[in-house]
Order: sequence, then C-alpha cells, then structure tokens
Amino acid sequence: MSLLHFDANIARELVRQTDHLTATIHPASAVTSNDDDFATALVDAIDRTNTQTRHLADYLQRVAENSSRVIAHAENHDAGLGHTLEAF
Repeated sequence: MSLLHFDANIARELVRQTDHLTATIHPASAVTSNDDDFATALVDAIDRTNTQTRHLADYLQRVAENSSRVIAHAENHDAGLGHTLEAF
C-alpha cells in the first residue's frame, strides 16, 4: 500500500473528525434568570468550552502521532524496496 493511499485515508478521516468535533464546540454562553447566577453560569460555560478544546487538541495530537507512524512505516517500506531493487 503506498504512502499516497494512506494519506488520502488519513486526510478524509481527519476532515471528518475535525468537522464533527468543531461542530460540537459552541461559543461560551450563559443564560440566567437573575444577575446572581450569571457569574456561575459564565464560569460553567467557559469550563465546557475549555474541556471541548482539550478534547480537540488531544484528538489532533493522536492524528499527528499516527501520521508520523504511517510516514515512518512507508519510508521504511520504500527503503526496503529500494534495497531489494538494487540487489537485482
């Protein structure tokens, strides 16, 4: 399987997952019935946004690590193929 095949699959999955995750991140908003609850509601909204942002950052880190492994595997495979062809 070529590196281009891996890249296309990774790119499609990255776009799909990123679209899904960014669609779930909403602007911090707080709706309250009185002024006393506003501070608590705002802090909760910010905490939710920060949590969603951390999840997205973790996902992108996993994608980067996986991409590095796939590229390293393809480079090793290509190097092995090059050595095999040189033997002929």
